[in-house]
Amino acid sequence: IEYWRGRLPEGERKIFLLLVKAHHQIPRDELDEQTGYKRSSRDAYLARLKARGLVEFHHRGMVAASEELFQ
Repeated sequence: IEYWRGRLPEGERKIFLLLVKAHHQIPRDELDEQTGYKRSSRDAYLARLKARGLVEFHHRGMVAASEELFQ
């Protein structure tokens, strides 16, 4: 987690840290509320985080930090 905290661009880092702090699934809309990002920006950041293996997408628009980060 610390490795990525220092290497991710601001938008990705903000979402990543929210998901790590929550340590459970969060609706995508809640990320919008907490970050102030628009849907298109949020989805772009999530796609980049997913490509790095840092987040997992779940059913019904839920997203979470990858469980591997907590092992």
